[in-house]
Amino acid sequence: KWPLPFAGRALALGEYGGLGLPVDGHEWSPENSWAYGEVSRTLQEFEEAMLALAGRLVMLLCESRVSAAVYTQWNDIETEVNGLVTYDRAPKVSREVMRHIAALLAAAHDRCRPGPPPTKSPGAPNTPDGA
Repeated sequence: KWPLPFAGRALALGEYGGLGLPVDGHEWSPENSWAYGEVSRTLQEFEEAMLALAGRLVMLLCESRVSAAVYTQWNDIETEVNGLVTYDRAPKVSREVMRHIAALLAAAHDRCRPGPPPTKSPGAPNTPDGA
């Protein structure tokens, strides 16, 4: 059982990711590069791993109380190649893939975490924008 009461608290996944992709010419120390998990050898492998991880996050968002997640890490640092951009900040992942992942997560949020219906303030006019 969770040691703290849930009421009024957000549950966040403070760190997920760790997918690696070394990019020739953009590593701080190519001979020492590593990542937390398996290191992808191609951009396609890396993007497929990103999409698979996003799918796992979608399931987590829908099956638990998690309401936030922090991708680790956004950039490569020294010998770690698990960023979304390289050590010198060259993007590894296309905007299209990042937008697709964002859309998957937004759709999961809409489907699994619908907000309460809008409430009308007492005395507010009966118009869509409340004006």
